[in-house]
Amino acid sequence: MKIVSLCGLLGYGYSEDALNIAFSEHVDYLGVDAGSTDPGPYYLGSGHSFTDRNAVKRDLALALPKALEHKAPFIIGTAGGAGSERHVQWLTDILLEIAAEQDLHFKLGTVYSDVSKDYVLQKLNAGKIANMSDEVPLCASDIENSTTIVSQIGIAPIIELLKHDADVILCGRACDTAIYAAPC
Repeated sequence: MKIVSLCGLLGYGYSEDALNIAFSEHVDYLGVDAGSTDPGPYYLGSGHSFTDRNAVKRDLALALPKALEHKAPFIIGTAGGAGSERHVQWLTDILLEIAAEQDLHFKLGTVYSDVSKDYVLQKLNAGKIANMSDEVPLCASDIENSTTIVSQIGIAPIIELLKHDADVILCGRACDTAIYAAPC
C-alpha cells in the first residue's frame, strides 16, 4: 500500500514536481494534515484559519485532480487549522470552488468533531473528566465560557467513510496519525 503525505501542513506549499513524481507510480491514498494547536486557541475560538486561503486553495487545486484521476481517496485532517465546524465549512467551500473551476466531481465525506457544552458539562458533573493537572482543575464556568469545543477524532470515522467509498474525506479536529493509519 502506498500512502502519500501531500505536505507538512495544507497551505504551507509543496513542489508540483514532487507531487507528479509521487503520482508517477500507483498511489492508494493521499493524506494531509490541515491544522495545528501550535498557534494557540484563538483560531479555534474565532473560527478563522491561520493558513492563507489562497495558499490552501493552491495546494488543493493541484492535488485534488491527481487524487481523483488516480482514484486515491484524499484524507484531510483538522480542516481550516483548528477543525471546528466553521473550519470544515471554510475548507468545504474551497473544495467546491475548485471543483466548479476544474469541473471535478467527487463524493465528499465529512467528519465534524464539535462537542456541545451541555455534553461536556454532563460529563464533568458525572465525574467522567480527568484533569491533567491538579493546579488548574476544569470547572463548569470554563466550559460555559468556551466559544468552541472540539474533540480529536481517531481512525474510526475515517474508516467508516472509506467503507462508503468517499473520494475526499474532510475532518474536523483529527489526530495527525489517524489520517495515515485509517487506510491501513
